[in-house]
Amino acid sequence: MPVSADELCRGGMSYPAAIEVARQMNAGVSNGNVGRLMAVGIPGEQAKELAKQINAGAFDAHKLALTNFNPALAALLKRTSGI
Repeated sequence: MPVSADELCRGGMSYPAAIEVARQMNAGVSNGNVGRLMAVGIPGEQAKELAKQINAGAFDAHKLALTNFNPALAALLKRTSGI
């Protein structure tokens, strides 16, 4: 099931960031790009961890939350990833 930018927005992510995150997640493993995530407003450490998890193809809501990601949004990313 593809990740929806609208669902990420409803979860609290800005629309530009949601579009980029959904695009990278839907593109699959090895498509996480820190620079592009930071360009749409995701802070450095959060962008690094999110890109790392996209590239690994495995999402850990706890590790995202440790980088000050909104815990509810981190759980939503894990759930929508289908992993």
